[in-house]
Amino acid sequence: MAISLTASPDAPLIEPGTSAPVSVQYINTNGFFEIFLWERIVGEKWQLIDLASRVTDPIHDVTKEGIIFQRIGAGQIYQVRMYHEKDANPNEPDMPRPDAQVTVVGLAKGPDPANLAETQEMGVGGTWASWHITTTVPTFFTVQVSAAPPEVDGDGMPFFVNPLAFGATNAFDTNHFLEVASWDLVPGNSYHALVLLSNEKGEWQVLQFALQTKLRKVTIVLDEIHVINDGDFGDNKARFSVWVKEGGKDVRGFNLPEREISDRPDPGKEWQEHIKLPADWSPVVIGPAQVTLENATVSILTRGVAPVVIGKDQIAGNFVGAKAFHDALFRFGIGSADEEVQGAQLTTRAIHLSSDDEFEYSVTAFFTVEYV
Repeated sequence: MAISLTASPDAPLIEPGTSAPVSVQYINTNGFFEIFLWERIVGEKWQLIDLASRVTDPIHDVTKEGIIFQRIGAGQIYQVRMYHEKDANPNEPDMPRPDAQVTVVGLAKGPDPANLAETQEMGVGGTWASWHITTTVPTFFTVQVSAAPPEVDGDGMPFFVNPLAFGATNAFDTNHFLEVASWDLVPGNSYHALVLLSNEKGEWQVLQFALQTKLRKVTIVLDEIHVINDGDFGDNKARFSVWVKEGGKDVRGFNLPEREISDRPDPGKEWQEHIKLPADWSPVVIGPAQVTLENATVSILTRGVAPVVIGKDQIAGNFVGAKAFHDALFRFGIGSADEEVQGAQLTTRAIHLSSDDEFEYSVTAFFTVEYV
């Protein structure tokens, strides 16, 4: 992982009237940018952390790795955000999302959890889950999601050993709406969630949820081949193959027989440069299906061959061996606003696979992503 923020503990139980130490570890192994850390107690302004004076580490470069220590009391919420933009200031409106964030909730150590939730409602998509919760008094709201069910510590507090996704509100309130979206929440899978509500006294309540993300359905319409360089001084001929793949598995494969091509066609012969793909190639429908590590990616692979009279054929493609080029992969979004798309475009470029060749073309497709 290039960057990370982790807090320990993230929900300490604290005797009222006292404080407890918490630590936040930061790591930045990305050599392309510097990191800037900001901290606050909820209700106060964000403050930029001077790592050189705040972090003492005789072994590591504190601009790359270190531990921040802080003491908090019951009812206090401590947050740290990481940005790579030097001019980022979370006190300003419309700031970009931080690269990472942690929230530590100070809970009052007492005999019984409080009864803070008044109403609760959960929504689920393919890559997200959301909660609308109202409470009897102003509360702060955090949530964690995990593939494994929670365990219980010695104080009776449920926790996740390996949470996949996190979320937190920005202030104490009685009406909360919070959505958690993550690349680690994948369609058609079961998860567990822990919602932690706490008020300004540190009184707290944990709500447990089980959720099932929706199945993913991808519909692909293969549109055209565009001849970028026909590989010859004049016009040329070529044949093409196109495959739609889900993970490493072929979903469908197509072959376009040899035909005349040109990167500068004569008037009336534009079909030699922009080759419309047969209507019976589309649509290619994948799903609705559960997504796993084996089928998470969807891609279009292609290979074109321009035969020559003397010497070897010119071959162009968008993959070498089992490795597809970057633009061969469909880009899927996450979150309720971005995960579903209608008629989005993918254009993947097939380049000449020998330095002696010039033959190049692209394949354009349109795709729709739904979650059901």
